[in-house]
Amino acid sequence: MKNINFFSTFINWTWELPQTLLGWLFVHVFYKMESLDDHKDVKVGYLARKRFGISLGRYIIIYRRVSNKTLPHEYGHTRQSKMLGPLYLLVVGIPSVVLNVLSRIIRGNFASNYYNRFPEDWADKLGNVSR
Repeated sequence: MKNINFFSTFINWTWELPQTLLGWLFVHVFYKMESLDDHKDVKVGYLARKRFGISLGRYIIIYRRVSNKTLPHEYGHTRQSKMLGPLYLLVVGIPSVVLNVLSRIIRGNFASNYYNRFPEDWADKLGNVSR
């Protein structure tokens, strides 16, 4: 059984290497985590002050006081990462970050429709989040 878990972890790290490596750096180098917990098959790092959420491979980093939809939404992004592997950052990561920044700048109707756009609507569906 240990060999199967090791093999599965190795395959996941290899398939999702760019985003998982970034997630590991965020959790262990760039940010001070308030706590680090397990959620299903990923590590969740909780931030005390930074108000954002991000899913990078086998890591989710979120603000401690988030809505109850945030963790399932970010886990939806984790599932996207598993599906897309090395394409995740190009197909999901970059568009998600750009749309998030634009929503914070433009606000109004653009911001209120953030979760109705790709890839956020797909992450909600994969995380079983209804808005």
